[in-house]
Amino acid sequence: SKLSYSDAAKLTSHLYNEYRNQQLITPAPEIAAAYNEWRTQAKPFWVNEANKAGHQIRSGKGLRDRIESEFGLPGQKESDEVRDILASKVGTPEYQMTAAVWIRGILQDDYGVPFDQVNYLTGGAEQPGRSEKIKLQLPPNIKVEPIAQHQTLSQMLKDGEIDALYTARTPSCFQESNPHIQRLFPKYGEVERAYYLQSKIFPIMHVIAIKRSVYEANPWIAMSLYKAFLASQKLVYQDMKETVVLKTMFPWMNYYLDQVRAEMGEDYWPWNISGTQHNIETLMRYSCEQGLLKRAVSMAEIFAQETFTGFKI
Repeated sequence: SKLSYSDAAKLTSHLYNEYRNQQLITPAPEIAAAYNEWRTQAKPFWVNEANKAGHQIRSGKGLRDRIESEFGLPGQKESDEVRDILASKVGTPEYQMTAAVWIRGILQDDYGVPFDQVNYLTGGAEQPGRSEKIKLQLPPNIKVEPIAQHQTLSQMLKDGEIDALYTARTPSCFQESNPHIQRLFPKYGEVERAYYLQSKIFPIMHVIAIKRSVYEANPWIAMSLYKAFLASQKLVYQDMKETVVLKTMFPWMNYYLDQVRAEMGEDYWPWNISGTQHNIETLMRYSCEQGLLKRAVSMAEIFAQETFTGFKI
């Protein structure tokens, strides 16, 4: 159903007054659960965070956003043996998950690891029974098979049943300090920073997606949400520049923020076409190469048109 402007204004005002003095933090497992509920329509969310690679596959309308996360590459040997490590069995919770698409693409581009010469085993990293959220139609050169219903990828890595694990979440077997399990790149911060300086890409993971029926009935909602997120981001940018007290329990945070601004600019989380197009087009290329897309989807097909231009008085 359509929202009137007065109803939307009342809703926005209510949310602002209700939550302006609160810090809302949703634990990571609950974020994943909320996304799955929205995708399966188990709950009638109108707007939700969405997996970027999966969103491209569905070619739905989305709100341009940049929610990124550092990705880890737990492995069993040192980084100079990358091609040997990844030549056999590699686990990944889902083949189409955005972090795995980026990892496969970067390893092929920068380390010469052909993505189609690896056997991928999919399933739950910590809990058995996870399956792909999107039905895959992959070419025959890509080998993907699910693990048994009682197995988990973390335990399989610990037991040596897989050689490596592509995951966005640090597996429990690594946190338990098993001596035979290491990150593929032990000094991953240096590797990721060097990758950004060379490519100007800090991988985008998720977008904000709008339920199509809500967007089509209320096309103005896309730009309103976009402006709201930009206003929120501006407040965070300003808050992070306050040095009288740390905003997190991270020592030397201000020093590292200065380094980030020097290398990535003041707008180091750009939420616009010019700042994200190369990033998104690279992910699109990887999705096509890895059999997830039959053709590259244009930016106009992915994002709500209202968010491409603004209105100035």
